[in-house]
Amino acid sequence: MKITCKKSGINSKRTQQLYGVALFAAVLFFCSLWTAGCANNTPVAATTETTVSLPVIKADGTDSVLELAPYFTENQQTLAVDELLPGDGLLALYGADGSIVTADSGDCLLDRQGRVSVKAGEPFLLQGIIVNPPKFITQVAEITKQALGQNQRVMIIYLDGFGFDSYQEAEKLGKIPFMAGLQAEKVATVYPSITPVAFAAMVTGQTPDITGVRARADHQPACSSIFDLALAQGRKTFIVEGDKQIIKLAGEAEFNPDMNGDGSTDDEVFAAALSNMEVDLLLVHFHGIDDACHNSAPHSQEALTVINKTDELVRDLCRMWPGKVIITADHGQHEVDEDGKKGNHGDFRASDLFIPLLTREAG
Repeated sequence: MKITCKKSGINSKRTQQLYGVALFAAVLFFCSLWTAGCANNTPVAATTETTVSLPVIKADGTDSVLELAPYFTENQQTLAVDELLPGDGLLALYGADGSIVTADSGDCLLDRQGRVSVKAGEPFLLQGIIVNPPKFITQVAEITKQALGQNQRVMIIYLDGFGFDSYQEAEKLGKIPFMAGLQAEKVATVYPSITPVAFAAMVTGQTPDITGVRARADHQPACSSIFDLALAQGRKTFIVEGDKQIIKLAGEAEFNPDMNGDGSTDDEVFAAALSNMEVDLLLVHFHGIDDACHNSAPHSQEALTVINKTDELVRDLCRMWPGKVIITADHGQHEVDEDGKKGNHGDFRASDLFIPLLTREAG
């Protein structure tokens, strides 16, 4: 039947209706193909173009984004990473599975999907890259194991949310006179840079792909920790927490709600720590800095006031502890204005990933 465009008549109207239905069905069909392609992160048309971008923290600590598309020719499948980041040497490759691999940029091949292989090894999906990385939060466990092996007592003071940039700012402004006098270095935490994930890495010496703690809902490490080691050696351990358990660890722990209603558990944590100074391995977890950064922004006067008060608490604990002291954090924060928060963390960026690691020797 010939389709005509008459302006009147039953047949012409019927024909137009059938044509409209057919056109609508065709649109739905092609939309479904497009949606399927997007769901699989693959282009609809036969093209080798990619839209993958990778966050990169440069050697100077600045954040950048590496767009892969401009670097690949039409039929090129892989590129040497040193072509993308020329002259950048050592890299920390953060895997989407929580792993961290350090390698020279010349030994790494990157494909269009953002997967990297090191020395022709099995490729893995990248989350981000740190150029010329410092040491990592896993150093806390290594330092602790070494000290315990030398029959030293160890206290770990864990300052939640105390990023390296906040440490530098507070030191410059004279807000941390005690901590400023200790040996300090910048280290990198794990990804995602959130409390349970970083806490597990801190006390096990393993990355999230090994600990199995990769999200806020994960609380049970799948590997042993420094507390397992100390208890196996017949040493006494104790963990002083805020008002809830973050991850499940061997040994005794105490949880301290805000009993005096001042809006912080730090004073209760401090008092509980002073009451448990006879152990061989003590971990003290202060939450005040993190709370202040969330509520008032990382570089606010309110956050600096809490940092200054925390420095006094750290000083007083160190004066009472004769053994080795390790002071560190789990993550930093960046400024936001979302959901009532002024600060947040969990991104692949320098402010969230870089933290201080301070030590004081025994005696």
